[in-house]
Amino acid sequence: MKGFPSRTAAILVVADDVRAMRNLQRCSEKNAYGVLAAASGEEGFAKATESRPDTVVLDLALPDMHAMPVLEPLSKQSHNPILIVSECRHGSEKISALDSGANDFIVKTFRVGEPLARLRVA
Repeated sequence: MKGFPSRTAAILVVADDVRAMRNLQRCSEKNAYGVLAAASGEEGFAKATESRPDTVVLDLALPDMHAMPVLEPLSKQSHNPILIVSECRHGSEKISALDSGANDFIVKTFRVGEPLARLRVA
């Protein structure tokens, strides 16, 4: 796959939306990506630190915290792409996420293949 190493790329999905996570996981696995899942910011940061995924898909609205405190440390510990997903349509939130280290921002709802295409570009 363009942009990823020849081994199976690992994508960490940090989101509490179970349905969306399952859909993204199925699509990712069909495209030969390995998927790690975390349902909270704390769990996501721990998995990112422990497993060093090739990329992270991070939902801004997490059950234990807003994702912004997780975003900046994640972007500093790794130069791999971080894609933010959110229902938020406010320009200020998008700008803040991008300024804090996100490579891209996608507004829910989206077709399940769109995040993968954006990650390939990043």
